[in-house]
Amino acid sequence: MDKKDISMIRKRYKKGEDNFTRIAGCYVSNEKQIISEFADSPHSMPEDEYFRYIDIAKKSLSGKLGNNILMLPFRSDEYENGSVSGEVTGLLEEVRKSGLKDEGILERYYQHIINTYTTTDNYLIVVFADTYDVPSTASDGTDLDESEIVFDYILTAICPVKLSSPGLGYREDENRIGTLIQEWTAAPVESAFMYPAFSDRCGDVYHVTVYAKKPDAPPADFWMEGLHVITKLSESQKKKTFLTMVEGVVTNDSEEDHDEAMFNVADSLSDYISSKQELQGDDEPVSVSSDEITDILTDAGIEQEKAEKVAKEYDDAFSEEKDRPLATELLEEKLLKNQKLYHEKQALQREVSRLHTEKDKNSNIEEKAVSGDPSVTSIRISPDKKSGVKFTEIDGQKYVVIPVTDNEKITVNGEEQRQD
Repeated sequence: MDKKDISMIRKRYKKGEDNFTRIAGCYVSNEKQIISEFADSPHSMPEDEYFRYIDIAKKSLSGKLGNNILMLPFRSDEYENGSVSGEVTGLLEEVRKSGLKDEGILERYYQHIINTYTTTDNYLIVVFADTYDVPSTASDGTDLDESEIVFDYILTAICPVKLSSPGLGYREDENRIGTLIQEWTAAPVESAFMYPAFSDRCGDVYHVTVYAKKPDAPPADFWMEGLHVITKLSESQKKKTFLTMVEGVVTNDSEEDHDEAMFNVADSLSDYISSKQELQGDDEPVSVSSDEITDILTDAGIEQEKAEKVAKEYDDAFSEEKDRPLATELLEEKLLKNQKLYHEKQALQREVSRLHTEKDKNSNIEEKAVSGDPSVTSIRISPDKKSGVKFTEIDGQKYVVIPVTDNEKITVNGEEQRQD
C-alpha cells in the first residue's frame, strides 16, 4: 500500500458524489451498552447529515502513511489455504458481503467491537459499505474510463461522543439569554479500519488498513484483540523511543548543553541521511543499524560509552524486523527548525550581555573621573560636535576644546555651567 492507493480511496469521499451504498452504526455507552442503532442508504439521508458522515469517512483515512495509517497483516490462524475463514476475517467477510443489510450480522459485528474496544467515553460506531470500480490504467499510468477490478470493502470508524461545553446563549424556546442545553456530540474519529486493505489498485484480504488519531499512542490492544492482526510501531512511536534513549544519556547535562546535544544529534542524523541518499538515490529507503547509530551519536559529540549504550538499547527496542526504523523515521524535523532559532537567541543573549558589560565599564570610568582620578577623563558630547573637537595648549597646559553655540546649556558632573 502506498500514498497513491490511499489517495484513490479518499478521492471518492466527496460531497455530491455517489459513493457509499449504505451506512450503518450504533451509539454505545461507556458501560458497553448499545443505546441506539441505525442503517440507511445515503440517498435517504438529509444532505447535511450525509455530509457529516462523509467527513467521518475522510478522517478515517487521513494523516501520514506509516504513522497515522498502517497496513497490518492478519495472524496466520485467520486464514487457511488462502481462505479467510478465521474468527475475525470470517465476520468481516460476512459484514462485507451482506452490504450492511443483515441486522443479525451487524449486531454480532457491533458486539465484537464493543467487547474488544476499551474506552471511558461513550462512542459511535459507523460502518460504511462501498463498491469501487477501479479504473484501468494506460501504459503511461493515466486512468482509463473502463474498469477491470471491483473493490468491495467496508470502512469502520469509532468516534468518541462527549457532552458539548456549557455556556450562555439564546434560548429560542423561552426567548431569552440563558444556559444552553448540553448535547452529546460526536468528536473526531479516534480509530478506524478498512477491510480488505487496498494495495496496488486491488483488494488484499490478508491485510487490514488501520487509522489512529494519536500515532504515538495507538489502540494497539484493540488491533490485536479485535482484529487479530500483527501490530507494528508507528513512525511517531519509533521516533519517541529513539529520542528518549538519547535524552537518557544527556539528562545530567546543563539545560544549554542538553539542548545543544539534541540539536547536534539531529544534525548528525540529517547528514547521515543526506550522504546515504547521495550514494543510493533519493527514492531508496535509508536504513540504519546500531553500529551506525553509534557513529551518528559520536559524530554529534556524545561520548563513545554513552553512544554505545544507546545503540544497545536501540537493538533491544527494535529487535523485530517489522519495527526496524528507517533513518528518516528517527529524524526530529522540529529540532532542525528550532536549532537556527536557538542559536540566534544565544547570539542575541551574548550581544545583550556584551552591551551590559560595556555599559558597566563606561559607568566605572565616569565614576573614576568624577571622583578625581587624574588618569581617566570621560566626556560625552552629541555626534554632530565630534568633528569639531580639538586639542590645544595654553600656558603649558593641554586642553580639549569643544565648540558650543550661544545660550547652549552645558553641565559638568551634573552641574550647569554659565557662559561668561
